[in-house]
Amino acid sequence: MRMADKQAERRADAERKALARDSRRAYAGLIFAFALSLFMLAIGAYLIIWGNPWLGAAAIGINHAGLVGIFVYVANARRRERERKASGVNPSA
Repeated sequence: MRMADKQAERRADAERKALARDSRRAYAGLIFAFALSLFMLAIGAYLIIWGNPWLGAAAIGINHAGLVGIFVYVANARRRERERKASGVNPSA
């Protein structure tokens, strides 16, 4: 096996490992965000039930606003990435 082939194989292996690591981090982030969202909903419900409807509604509203904001941000980032790829511009340069 040639030296260039070995280097290319090592580089491809490193990229696969990096993608797997990034995937695990993204999955852990999703789980954490879901747990945090449920926690905020529970806090809001608790506050509403125990006599603080405005504060409870604010906690739930802030939770939802954050989720919507993240969704919009990610959707826009993906759209920009697709546009960059379609135009042939290298985003890492």
